[in-house]
Amino acid sequence: MTDYFEEFVTEDNYSFYTSSSGDMQGSYSSTGIYQSDEKTAFVSKRYRENHKSEETKKQYKIPIEIYNEIFDLIKKNKLIKLVEAPKEKYMTFDELTFEYQIRIGNKNYRFSSNQKIDQKKRETIWKILDLIHLKKENEIMHSKKINLKTTRNTRDLGGIVNKNGLRIKEKKLYRSDELSRLSYEDALTLYEDYDLRVIIDLRNHNEIVQRKDMVILDQKYVENTLLEEGAVGISQDEETLRKKEEYWHKVNTFPHYAKKGMEHFYRQMVDDHGSAMIGNFLKEVLNNDKATLWHCAVGKDRVGVTTAVLLKVLDVEDEIIKSDYLYSNHIYRPGYVPQDTVDDWCDLVHLDYLEVAFNEIDNRYGSFENFLINGCKFTIEQQEKLKDKYLEK
Repeated sequence: MTDYFEEFVTEDNYSFYTSSSGDMQGSYSSTGIYQSDEKTAFVSKRYRENHKSEETKKQYKIPIEIYNEIFDLIKKNKLIKLVEAPKEKYMTFDELTFEYQIRIGNKNYRFSSNQKIDQKKRETIWKILDLIHLKKENEIMHSKKINLKTTRNTRDLGGIVNKNGLRIKEKKLYRSDELSRLSYEDALTLYEDYDLRVIIDLRNHNEIVQRKDMVILDQKYVENTLLEEGAVGISQDEETLRKKEEYWHKVNTFPHYAKKGMEHFYRQMVDDHGSAMIGNFLKEVLNNDKATLWHCAVGKDRVGVTTAVLLKVLDVEDEIIKSDYLYSNHIYRPGYVPQDTVDDWCDLVHLDYLEVAFNEIDNRYGSFENFLINGCKFTIEQQEKLKDKYLEK
């Protein structure tokens, strides 16, 4: 690994590097950005999806402006004064931690994302990570976080580039966690600065009643329950309810059952009811001439699946769809390495879950296209109109 990058490291240039072990299935990724001359900067990535797959290495040129912006942030916010690590080889990968390394010539500064540092420095690191996660020149790998004070996972899909080189329009498509705690100030920001006019709520009715969204002015609110009430344990039959209580007790107690429970949850999102609701979601997005926001409770599972479907309709590559899906983990637990615990299987997203949903689509409908047409009732003509509406020419 060292040889792969060595030619680009000089005595006086800056390099920034991140690494993380992705999940319990053996996935990992590491990303480095560095400058080779005054006009050229590169990103190098290596990743593995699971224990069985081969490691993939990629290297591509990025605008020198991105490199300069990153290291202006590093110098301005004095990140290099954090923790000086023992001298090690460049690009050392640590399986047990998520870490950042800043290298200036032969000097190496290293710190963990879980390290206690002030919020300004942490926000600077997040900005750097948003800049560094580039697939190639002028392309991003996930939706961009909208900085609101009263939501945590509100993001703009604008800027993502599909496999045909077409970019999703900015300030049109937003994924989010729930808006029940949304302040009037943030609501007004979404309305005035982000042109938000349609809010699609994917939660079930009980969730909605208990934690109503903040909706202002002439915004359209759409209740579009992705999972039927029975899917989350509500039943009038006592015996059925008892069995479900026993089942959910296992889910909440044993990691194996927690994972199986979440996989079951993802299959239900694309059953007959879920497919119809995803179809309703796509039609609402198609029919809105302003901006649309869709959300569930925390914006990771139900929103994760619907967003993945939308991105796939817009011809976005699977690698970017997965990256956007996993970005919720970075927002809620930046740098955290998942463990085989009930909380981690339930509170984090895992590529296994998304794969379960798309495998269920193939099993039920034979193909993603059949799923859209027969399950979602979203025609080929509507799909083309959606692309025309949200992709820049």
